Amino acid sequence: MESIEFLFDIALIHDTLEKLEELSFLSKQLQSNDVTITQADNKIRRTIRIISSLSSEPGEKMKEAFEAGKCGKWKGLTIKKNAKLTSIPTKDFLTSLVCHILSINFSTIGCIRN
Repeated sequence: MESIEFLFDIALIHDTLEKLEELSFLSKQLQSNDVTITQADNKIRRTIRIISSLSSEPGEKMKEAFEAGKCGKWKGLTIKKNAKLTSIPTKDFLTSLVCHILSINFSTIGCIRN
C-alpha cells in the first residue's frame, strides 16, 4: 500500500464504482413500462456522460491520491513511486468501460429487433 501507483488505482476504482451507481438507477428507469426509446437513449447517454466525466474531472478519491502523491504521505503512510508498478491508464479504463456499456446497450437492442 506504500506505492502511489496502487493508491491511484484504488482511488480510480473507488470513484468509478461511485459513478456506476448511476447504472443501477438507469437499469430501474429502463425497466419502467412507460419509458420510450427516445427517453431510454437520453438516459443511457446521460449515464455515459457521468462516467466519462471522470477522465476530465477526477473524483474525490483521485483528488486525494493526487494530493498524497505530491506530499508523499497518505493517512500517516509514506508513499512513493514504485518502478515495478504502472497505474491503470485512467482514460483508457474509462473509455473501455463506456464501450462495454455501449456494447451491452446495442446487443440488447439487437435482441429486441430479432
